[in-house]
This record gives sequence, structure tokens and C-alpha cells, in this order.
Amino acid sequence: MSTLKRASLGQGATIGGLYDARRDVFLSGSLVDGDIPEDAVTHVTVDQSKTSVGENASLKQKLEKLEMNNELRASFLAGMVKPQGAAKYLSQKRDALPTVHRALYHTVTTKQETLNFSSTSLKSLLDFSSLSEGAATHVITGITWGGRIIVAASHPLQPGSEKDDYELRMDELFHEFDKTSHSDSKASNPFENLDEDDLNVKVYSDFPDFDDDPPSALKLAFREAKGLRKRIESISDGKGKPLVYTLLPIGFLVTLGAVGLDDTTVGQLSGECLEKYVTLLDDLGLVQQSLTAYHRTLKSHSSVVRAEHMTEVQDKVQLLQTEEAKLRSDYAHMLPSVRSDQGFSYKVSQLLDDVLLGDAAPKALLQVTDEYAGKLEFISMAVNRGAKYLSVDGPAMQNICRHVPQRGTSYVFFFSNAVMSKDEKWEEYVDLWQKILAEIQIEQSVLLADCCSHDDPLERVLLQVYCDGELKTKDLLDDRKILADKHMLRFAKDDVEKVNNMPSHRRAVVIPCPCSNCDPQTKYEWTCFNCHVAMEYSPADGYFYCECGKIPPVAVGFNCQRPQPGVYRKHPPGMLKRLLQSLPPPPEVNILILGETGVGKSTFINAFVNYLTFSTLDEGLEASRLNWVIPCSFTTQVTDRSTGQLISKNVKIGSDKDERDGSKGSSATQQATVYPIYIGGTLVRLIDTPGIGDTRGQDQDRENLANVLSVLRNYPDLHGILILLKPNNARLNVMFRFCVKELLSSLHRSAAENIVFGFTNTRGSDYKPGDTFTPLQALLSEYKDVIPGLYDYNVYCFDSESFRYLAAQKAGIHMGTIEDYRRSWDQSTKEADRLMAYFRTLAPHHTQRTLSLNETRHLIAQLTQPMQQISRAITDSIAANEKQALDLADTQLSGKALRAKLHIQKVVVKATKLSQPKTVCSNEKCVTPVRDESAGGTVLLRKHLCHNPCCLTNVPVGRVGTPELVNCAAFYQTTTCVVCKHVWQEHEHIMVEYSSNSETTTDPLVQTELNENGNLVTAKQAQIQALQRQIAELRSEHQFIQEAAAKFSVYMKKNSITHYNDATIEYMDHLIKDESRKFAAVRAERA
Repeated sequence: MSTLKRASLGQGATIGGLYDARRDVFLSGSLVDGDIPEDAVTHVTVDQSKTSVGENASLKQKLEKLEMNNELRASFLAGMVKPQGAAKYLSQKRDALPTVHRALYHTVTTKQETLNFSSTSLKSLLDFSSLSEGAATHVITGITWGGRIIVAASHPLQPGSEKDDYELRMDELFHEFDKTSHSDSKASNPFENLDEDDLNVKVYSDFPDFDDDPPSALKLAFREAKGLRKRIESISDGKGKPLVYTLLPIGFLVTLGAVGLDDTTVGQLSGECLEKYVTLLDDLGLVQQSLTAYHRTLKSHSSVVRAEHMTEVQDKVQLLQTEEAKLRSDYAHMLPSVRSDQGFSYKVSQLLDDVLLGDAAPKALLQVTDEYAGKLEFISMAVNRGAKYLSVDGPAMQNICRHVPQRGTSYVFFFSNAVMSKDEKWEEYVDLWQKILAEIQIEQSVLLADCCSHDDPLERVLLQVYCDGELKTKDLLDDRKILADKHMLRFAKDDVEKVNNMPSHRRAVVIPCPCSNCDPQTKYEWTCFNCHVAMEYSPADGYFYCECGKIPPVAVGFNCQRPQPGVYRKHPPGMLKRLLQSLPPPPEVNILILGETGVGKSTFINAFVNYLTFSTLDEGLEASRLNWVIPCSFTTQVTDRSTGQLISKNVKIGSDKDERDGSKGSSATQQATVYPIYIGGTLVRLIDTPGIGDTRGQDQDRENLANVLSVLRNYPDLHGILILLKPNNARLNVMFRFCVKELLSSLHRSAAENIVFGFTNTRGSDYKPGDTFTPLQALLSEYKDVIPGLYDYNVYCFDSESFRYLAAQKAGIHMGTIEDYRRSWDQSTKEADRLMAYFRTLAPHHTQRTLSLNETRHLIAQLTQPMQQISRAITDSIAANEKQALDLADTQLSGKALRAKLHIQKVVVKATKLSQPKTVCSNEKCVTPVRDESAGGTVLLRKHLCHNPCCLTNVPVGRVGTPELVNCAAFYQTTTCVVCKHVWQEHEHIMVEYSSNSETTTDPLVQTELNENGNLVTAKQAQIQALQRQIAELRSEHQFIQEAAAKFSVYMKKNSITHYNDATIEYMDHLIKDESRKFAAVRAERA
């Protein structure tokens, strides 16, 4: 049978005494009748000391440190054992509030005594009758002597205080004891200068002689612990007091002659169940401390806490106390039954499960602290370190300004309950905030801005810096991350000059650092210390440029952050000038942007610039201003909160004479414009063009195209051609067909490789081409030998709604929740980056090819009508000469008639230069084309002079349909001519008037024949031959014209994507119908 080791817990007993393991009590009887002989006890001297430190006040650790077996632990927890001496520490009430707790366990062991049953003198003294009552289960057969002292110290934790710092300090103090415990007591005491004002110290000893005045200072308590051995030497002949009892089951006594002993079985709780109970009690204790501390914190911040919540916390504390008392009572009643082996073990386990699964479970109780615990702990930490707490009402960024000091540097931490739990960077911001609090200077201030009370929720945590009352840094954490590997330029405020427009051609400042420790061959890209933008240099005026403005280079200091981050040095002026003049021009990407009117090019370009500049919408919102290169505007609707009425708001971005806002239905872009921007060291030129299908008509389209071509002459290469389309054109309507074909007809065939298709406003089509895909694919199939079709590499889907949201927010207009717009921004940014990366891989298109193509098309267009008229005149002349030849061949003609036929008919055109313009009609019914042989061309004879002369001086000569003609007297109070009845759009001014006369000439050869021979037949034959020669010449000219037209067609087909727009007539009919409807509507309105 195995013996049982039982810690004494300060309880006294003697060898041979009896013990009841069921009730865990020492009985009054003894197995030995009388004094135990000396030879019946074995004495072993044990000179040992043991010191350990307990790191908390938990029951589990106390039980382990006092080396209590499971049976004794179970009895103590049931209240069956009353600890004495040092073991009273077990009964110490837990602190009401969280603490940092440490306990020193110092134990000295002196002797071990063991009862020797083989001693003959002992056998005669054994009295088995004391076992007859059946109360005893064990006999005490051994005692381990010595003494123990426990020094416990607690430091209460204030809300927001640093627990780790106090734990480290306590560990140093308690572990120091172990180093000095064996030294001379007169040696220097490391605790003499210890500040213990904030420590609660208690001493528990097996030899208390200070009951009336216990040591309350840690240094005194440690001194008491060091004197433990001397105290032991004065007790029980130097043995001290019992520390551990060795218990022998009474069943063993049968071997010594005892009879009639019952085989007593003592039931016990399983180790797992006991550990579960201890853990539950510890958890409940910690929860009660947490709830009490939480409730106190709530009271100290009552202005930001719901009153109902405080009551709820009080109720939870009361519930915990009630349930814990019931748990302890039920357990105490169950344990004796378990030990009597009455099968109640499962009931204890069920009791624990009921608590763990009920409302009083530790986790369930702590859930009430989720609402404010983290927030209030954070506030307390900041306030304890010098921060000023502010509850911000209204828009946080606006209202915080009145709290920021107007002098010095201020750090402002914006937070709310929502961002504390959702912002992934919360811990990073808190770490940086704690560093700031630790390093704060006297002239600096720190503000903690609580944004929970504002209706407009804070999107994310922010840590901002204000200097002299003005916002300096929008997000300190992001700035520090961004600037960690940047090379900085610094300059004084007075050296900066604000500018509205920067020079177009700027170069990134990439030069060596002037520091003597830096390699002069190593070049760095330099960043402005203030706006954190890469610095640029303009060769045009010799200034540095950044978002701050322009700065003279000689005023700038350089710091590569190696080896001294805070030291700025300057280049010698001469050296700096040479370095800047040697800067290479940046790489270029030229992008031509085309699209039909109304597709939203201007808004897209502004959005595109922002997509390339800001990687996220939040970054754009944090920027000090909106990036824009083209004036544009749009309207949105907001709800009036007081009335619920929808109100239209106009958001205007910039203003420029070359751009209308487009909100009234007219074409916004008025002329081609180049917008240079710098992205990642690359000069990106966005060439904006007026829309195809201009609301002012096809003549304006031609004028717009000429304007675009004149702009392209300045740039030898085009890296990309972006054709913008709407994603909702489900059918090949007239406008769609015309616009796409007109765009393609303007481009050289070699430009096809650089064409990509961009779709605007694709959020509604899930960022896909949408309904436009099918008709566009069908249309491009007509040019499949040039354009392969629609693929991932040449299709890009954008959405400008997120840019509109950004612009509206900058204008103080709220357009709803940000989440959808974030996705829109992320998609558009990804597409913009992908588009730029693709253009960089392409061989650029040489713009001269497109320019030459369009110039040739223009020349051909100018030649087409004269060639048609010449061809018609030649055909008419051939027919007339062939008829005359037939007439001459008729031998029945009289001599007089024959002589008349020998003459060749010619039309002679006379041109008269006018001193004043005349208004004439160009309608085909009002003109007669005739060939001017002297000029070698065709001119128009006017059948009517609609106004002769016209006094208008602002009408261009020779241009049909000039709007100024409406004011001519020929259209008095009407739009049709009072003379010819044709509309004013078919009229023009002329300064040269043509008239024609028919003249008859005689062929010189025929006349000679008549004069020499007088033979009419010979003359007739000669005249026929002359007519045939004339017909042959005319036919040769006609063939030449036909060949020229064919060559023109072949050239255009070979060099253009499509050499003509076959949708033009359909488009013109569409415009005519549209204008007719407008005119009918106006006439009906007047009527």
C-alpha cells in the first residue's frame, strides 16, 4: 500500500496520530499508547532551503507552490481545511481590482522523522483499539520539519497604466531576494532605497511574532524572510514546525496484528474535474476584477457612456457574486458524498458545466465590456501620458481646428469605436501614438479626438500633425512609411513662391548628395520635405517645382538620410547648376483620346489623372486639393434632411475659355488641347480632342479634325490612341456607326496597333463593355484585316463615378456611402495602370503618317468636285464633236450648210472682279457649270443674284452656309431666299462673277484646204479628221482623270484603316431629320 504525502498547512499533529482522509482532518486518537521510544523513530537531518516566486494570485498557482495533493486541494476548496501559519495565504481575499501580483515562497527544511514499525519497543505500545470506531483511514508515520514564509505584494493597476512595466519591476525585486537570501544580513540591502508607496505588502509566516504590527514594507518583509532559519532554530529543538505529513493507510496494520479492520475506500474527484473547478474559480475572480475596474472606468467617463450600460454592468457583477457563492456551496455539499463513494462525481462535473454554459460563464459575463472596454482603456492610457481628450461633434476635420493651439506643434489622433475594431492598421497607429506620447516635448501638445458622436462616421483612424494651427501632415503613419526610404530636400518658407501653372517641360531632380561621405557617382531622386512630392526642375526658368510652389535651387538643402538623417547640406552653386543642366529629359508617353460627343472625355481625363496619382479613394480624399487638368462639371442630387426634398447640386471643376461645362447638352471640349502630367518620372501627355458628332454639325467635325491634326504636328510619336465609348449602346444606331467609322477613317493604317478601346461609366455593366460589345465587335469585323477585334489587351473598362464622388466631397457635397465608390476607384486604378503599362510596350505610331494621310484626303476631297465637273464637260464636248462629225459626213448638205459645219464650237468664259460682294445660291438648280478653256478648269455661272450688292462685311468669301449670312437682306425675316426660295445654308458671298459666250472658230487646216482647193469635200474630210483628233484628246484627258481617281482610291485604301465613312449620308439624313423636328417644334410653339 502506498503512503500519502499531505502538506501540513500549518496544522499540528504527532507521529502515530490518526487521520480521516474522507473529511481531511487529524483525529484526536493515536495508534501508540504512551510516549514513543526514541529508537522507534528514525531521524534524518535535512538542511535545505527553497525559494520560488509566484507570478500571480491565482488559486491554481498557490496550490501548486504549497505542494498540495489533489485530495487536499479538493478539501480546502470545500472549506474542510482551515490553513494556518504561512498557508493562510491560501485564504487571502482576492483584490477587488486588477493588480500586478508577486509572491515569494521561502521554505527551509530541517529534519525528517519516520516511525519505525520494526522496533520491538514500539510493538508493545501499539493500541489497535483506537481503530475500532472506524473513523480513521490513515496513520501518521512521518513528519518533515522546517518552516515557511510567504511575502505577497500587489500593485493596483490604474486604467491605461502599463502592466508590463510594473511586472518587470516586480520581477526584478523578487528575484533579487534569491540572490541575497544566503548573504550576510548585515550586508548592503538592495531594497533600502525602494519606493514602496504604491505596493500593498503582506507577510504570512509559520512563526508570526508580529501579529499586532506586521511588516508593511517590502524591504522589511524580505528582511523577515531572510531571518526564517534563525526563527526555526529556536522552535522544537531547532526542528521548527511540521511541513509535510506522511500518512499510511490503516490496512497496512493487518501485517502488524490488527484484526477486524474494514477495507475503507475513499472516493476522490478526478484530477481533470478538480482542475476544471480551480480554473473556473480563478476565471470568475479575474472577471469580477475586470468588471469592477470596468465599472469604475465607466463612472469616470460617464459623459461618453450610456447610463443603461452602467446599470447592466452592475447587474453582471451581482450575478457573478451570486452564482459563485452558489457554486462554492453546492461543491462543498457534494464533495463528502463523492468521498463516501456514493457516485456523486458526475454531479460535480455537471455542476461545473451548468456554470460554464450559463449566463454566469466568464466569457459571457465579459461580453458586456466589449462596448467600451478597449476604448476607455485607450483613452485612459493616453490621458495618463499627457493627452487631452476631446469628444468631437460634427465633421471631425472641421471642428478640431478650434481646439488646436495656434502656436507650436500639435498631434491629433482621430478615432471611434468602429475604426478601433475594423481598421487593420489600428495597432500600428497605437504603437506610433505611444511613441509620440513618450517623446512629447513641452512646447508640443497631443489631442485625442473621439469621433463617435458625429453622424458622419469616421472611415479610418488618422494621426495628423498641425503646425501653428494649420494642418501639416494628413496622416503621420503613412508619411513615415512613405518617407522611410526617401531622400529629402528642405527649404525655408520664405523661399517658396506659389504658382498656379507649372512649366510643361520639367525634369525629375536626380543628382548626387552633397554629403562628403556619399559617393558622387551615386544619384538619388529627391523629395520635398513638406509636400512629400518628387522635386522637379524646369530648364525654362531654372527653378525647382513641387506642390509647395517654385523654389530657387540655391535655397535648397539635401539630405540622403545617410549617415545623419537630420542634417541638410547644400551643393556649391556652380556645381548645382551643372548638375541640373545635365539632367536628361524624362521618358514620354503621348496618348490621343478620341470619342463621340457626350461620351465624357473631359471627366474621364480628370478621373484618369487622379487614378494614376492616388492608388486609393481614401488617399485622394486625404489630399489637400482635387487634381484636375480640364474644366468640367456635372450635376448630382442630394436630399434635404429637413424636408426630404431632392435638390440638384452642380459640381464645377475649374474654368477655361476652351471648355464649356457640357451640362446643357452642347459639346464640352471646344478645341484640341494637350495636358502634360508627370507620373512616376514619366511625362504623360493627354491629348484631348473635340468629340466626333459635334452638336454644331459635320462642318464643325471637319474643323475639329483640322485642329487636332495641327496639334499632332508638334509631337512626332503617338504611343497610344484611346477611343472612348459608352457601355450602353446596344444597337448600331446612326450616331454610333458614324462616330466609330469617322474615328477610324482619320487614322493611318499603321496606327491600328496602337488603338485601344476604353469604356466609361462601366460600374452598371460590372466593369465590362456591356451592351456596346456586340455592335462594336460587328462593326470592327469590317476591318478585321487591320484591327483583330476586341481582346483583353485592347479593352479597358473605367468608371468615373468614384472621381465624381471625390469631386463632390471636395466641394462639401455628400453622395452616399463610400464602399461602392472604393470598388469603382480600385477597378479604375487597376485599369489605368494596365493601360499605361501596355502603351509602354508598344512601338510608337509616327504621327506624320496620319498627318500625311489626312492632308492627302483633304487634297483629294478638294479635287473631287472639279474632276467630276471636268469629266462631265469632256463628256459633253466629245458628244458635241461626234454629232458634228456625223453631220459633216452627210453628203447631202449644201455648200453653205457645209461651210457652217466646218466651224468648231467653243464656250468662252469671262471673269469680272467685283468691288462689293454679292450673295448667290449654290444649289444645283441655281448654277450652271461650264468649262473655262483659257483657265483649264470649270467655273459656275449663277442663274440668280440673290442680293446685289450685299453690304455685310463679316462673311467669308466662297464659304457656303456661313451663319453670318442669316443677316443678309435676301433672307429678310425668314430663313429662305426671297429670290431663289432656297435656304440660307446654301448661299455664299462671291467677289468674282463669271459670264459665258459661245464662239465659233475655224480649224486652220480646214480653212487652208478651202482656200487652196475650194473643194468642199476635201474640207469636210479635213474637218472630220480635226474633230476626231479633238475627240481623241478629250478621251485621253478623260482617261487620265479616271486613272487619277482610281489611284487616289487605291492610295487611301492602302494607307488608311477605312478610306471613307460610308455612314456619312445616313448620318446627314439623321441630322436633317433632327433639325426638322426642332424647327417643327419651334414653329408649333410660336403658333
